[in-house]
Amino acid sequence: MKIIITESKRNKTITKWLDEYYSNLRKYSAPGSYKFTHYKDNDGESIFFFNRNTGVVTIAGKTLHQDLKYMFGLSPYELNNILIPWLEERYNLHVERVVYSELH
Repeated sequence: MKIIITESKRNKTITKWLDEYYSNLRKYSAPGSYKFTHYKDNDGESIFFFNRNTGVVTIAGKTLHQDLKYMFGLSPYELNNILIPWLEERYNLHVERVVYSELH
């Protein structure tokens, strides 16, 4: 059976998933670094970094990026169309772009 889902419903589903797993990240400013804010999970792992000077969000590590890519089959461009508005709304950030890093 083939299921057809509209883009808006897909985006709402992904936003709901992001809210469930990533909406309560803790905000940390790196000591000695005035331009980066780190957003960490309960285990202290950085999920993303926000560069306050450039508006660039770097998704740290593989987890968030790979989960979205493999669960929902999204390209980086499609991810950005969902992540940028979500980050702006959820964390009140002015995001210029999102980049993906394999490093922690």
